[in-house]
Order: sequence, then C-alpha cells, then structure tokens
Amino acid sequence: MNPSKKEILKQEIDRLLSEGIIEECESPYASPVVLIPKPNGTFRLCIDYRKLNETTVADTYPLPRMDDLLHQAKLTPFMSTLDLRAGYHQSNATEKSNLNNASTREARRKRIKRAHQLAEQIESRNLAQRISTAEGHAQESQEQCNERLQENIIRTRAAGERDIATSNATEKSNLNNASSKGSRRKRVERAQQLPEQIETRNAAQRIRTAESRARESQEQRDERCNRILREQEWHENET
Repeated sequence: MNPSKKEILKQEIDRLLSEGIIEECESPYASPVVLIPKPNGTFRLCIDYRKLNETTVADTYPLPRMDDLLHQAKLTPFMSTLDLRAGYHQSNATEKSNLNNASTREARRKRIKRAHQLAEQIESRNLAQRISTAEGHAQESQEQCNERLQENIIRTRAAGERDIATSNATEKSNLNNASSKGSRRKRVERAQQLPEQIETRNAAQRIRTAESRARESQEQRDERCNRILREQEWHENET
C-alpha cells in the first residue's frame, strides 16, 4: 500500500476508533484490510473475510426479492426513504465473534510502538461489510425495526397525534411539509443549536381532519387498484 493510501487508512481507522465501531485487541486471528475506490473518488475500508467465510455457517434468513418489492411499490406514487449511514455498523457483533473478525493494521502498530514490525490487530465491534452472514442479519434487523415503527405509527394515530409519517401524501405536500423542529428542540432540550430537519407526510395537517383525509386516501387507493386491474384485464384481452 502506497504512502497516500496508508494515510487514508490511518485517518479512517482513527475515525472508527473514536466512534467506538472498532477497538484494539489481542485476537489470535486476523484478516487483511483493503481500500476499495468509490465512484466519488473516496475510498471504502473493507476487510477481506474470504478465509473466515469459508468456515462460517451461512445465515439462512431470506432477502427480499426485487420483483416483490416492485409489486409492493407500484401502488405508491410518492415515497420517502431513510438511508442508514454505514448500515452494517448499526448491528453489534458478539464477544465470541469478535475474536474471529479482527483485522490487521500495520501502520497503527508502527505509530504506537514505533519500532514494532508486527501488525496490530483491530477488533470490529459491529458487523463488518464483507462477513457472509451480515446481509441476512441486517435484513432481519431492518424488518424488525419496520414492524415496530409501523406498530408505533398505528398507536400514535389512534391516540390522535398528527405529526406522523404516512405513505399516501401528494408530492407537493410531501415537500412542503418538510419542517424544522429547531424551535421545538430548543424548547424541550434547550441545548440543541442546529435545527434538525424532519419530514412529515401528514397532508391532513392544517388542511382537514385526519379522519376525512384517511377516508379520502383509502378511496384513492381503491380507485388506483381498480384502475390497474382494469388495465391488466384490457392488456390480457388484447394479447
């Protein structure tokens, strides 16, 4: 690895250490670290876990099929998405697996020990990106979070709260209702200086009651479903 990439690697690992994603360890196992170039010119830190994956029991949790996702999304014209930064770092690894997913980092050992030539071992505290079981575990965690979020939304709407996310707002209201809760944050916490942007898709707010909007949304969904069914029947008859 050339000096410029070593400096990039050092900065990235220092960041991961400061954020508590990795920690120093004395594991008897180690996997090499590699830098993968990204389209925007930066680098992604990855760990070559091919040898570890050969002895890892695969996670059989099913991943969603793309065609199923497209079928679910075709009746929803407007969507809002949440991007989990470094998504695989959102799940913690067990203490037992931490002994296996350690990675080598020669530059760090030289910087700390100065004359020591052996590569220092850094232990990942979260699921690394290249471990074979990470995808299934991450998908299962995401679905569990979605289920809990949906349950909370149902309970919140039943209690009469209005500032909740819905999937049936128009594009205009979806953009216009993106509001800053900076004043609310200052009133409650009094220490938050930067206003956090939150997006509400509750188009009924300040327009009509939530009950009438919900009935109208249901009627619109039924109308779209009927229209799609009629179009499918027409295409089948034509063919």
